Amino acid sequence: MNNQQTTTDNGIYYFLGNITSHILHALPLYKELGGTFVVLSRKAEAEVRAYGVPVLVLDNKPRSWKRFGHHYKLVYHYLDINRSLRATSEYLNKHARVVIFYELYDFDPSVRLTKPKTVFLTHGNMLKNYMESNDRLEVLKQYDYMAALGPYMKREFIEKNHIDPHRLVDIGIARTDAIITDRGRVVLSDNLLDELGLDPKKKIFSYMPTFWGPSSIYNIGKEIVRNFPENYTLLFRPHPQTPDKLLAEYLHIIDSKPNVIYAPEGKYQHLGIIELFAASSAIIGDVSSVMLEAILTEKPLIFAYDSGEHKQSREEYRAIREIVDYSQKIDGQNIDSLETILDASLNTGVDTATWHVVKDRNFFYSNGGCTTAIATFIQKLL
Repeated sequence: MNNQQTTTDNGIYYFLGNITSHILHALPLYKELGGTFVVLSRKAEAEVRAYGVPVLVLDNKPRSWKRFGHHYKLVYHYLDINRSLRATSEYLNKHARVVIFYELYDFDPSVRLTKPKTVFLTHGNMLKNYMESNDRLEVLKQYDYMAALGPYMKREFIEKNHIDPHRLVDIGIARTDAIITDRGRVVLSDNLLDELGLDPKKKIFSYMPTFWGPSSIYNIGKEIVRNFPENYTLLFRPHPQTPDKLLAEYLHIIDSKPNVIYAPEGKYQHLGIIELFAASSAIIGDVSSVMLEAILTEKPLIFAYDSGEHKQSREEYRAIREIVDYSQKIDGQNIDSLETILDASLNTGVDTATWHVVKDRNFFYSNGGCTTAIATFIQKLL
């Protein structure tokens, strides 16, 4: 789909802008409801078409100037929708019945979406306080509804961020349905073993750091990769917006580590995030929505702590504090004992009661049915 509507248009649109990695959150719902994906550049169109879904691109704006202090620089994942993107907004106002968002886009009044219902589902459950600034809360007022994600975040949204509870919907993240399919089990397909050249005798750890804000990606993550023991395999999946310069440092280290596999989204046909969760015996990460979703796998978690300005605080883990206290940790003080930490994580496993308490606190539909719940809500808006 390019500059015209197709006969299969059902009024449901998934707005990705230029952040095409968010399609991973939208695909489960698309399979249930159908619809059309909206992007803001030809580059994004090509990336989304690779998933075999209909794509609408009317404005080709792959980057935008943004001010940082006294300087301006080009950004590729911009969130401001201004009058230069009028063709997209006019089309949606004319044809859309529901527009679904996975990032909080700020529409200029001249291009505001006024006719379709707008639903902010977000691109992951939250450890960080995504709504901490007044600017974000003001932008949120442009949207009709927002996913409440789980009991904990719903309470935070209402009590801390003063979001109108009538605009919150008790639905979570659609892909959690797929995550729980193999919970507690290690599943490695023959296709995955062949494509990655994995040794089936070696247990697999995955390392999935965030990038924005506190993160282990800057320092301790490099030491995890550099010191990763040969008797295990590590799958390294970086945040999709990790800068190329930082990734180059990791690739340089990985060149001399045959048991470490660089596995960003899209590199391997048979290794998406769901397959990565399933293949892992334990998961290493930090203050990431992916790490929170990893709780649903019911596998051991290891929390990596960076240093200085990049180090996460205990407060940022308050929603999952019991699991953090139970789990192994890696930092600059114990990195030399990495193999011992990995062994301890596997030997300790998970505490079922603790995991269930934290899951129930942080997720709606933690035992399945989330996609159906979201689809049912969207259908009521049509």
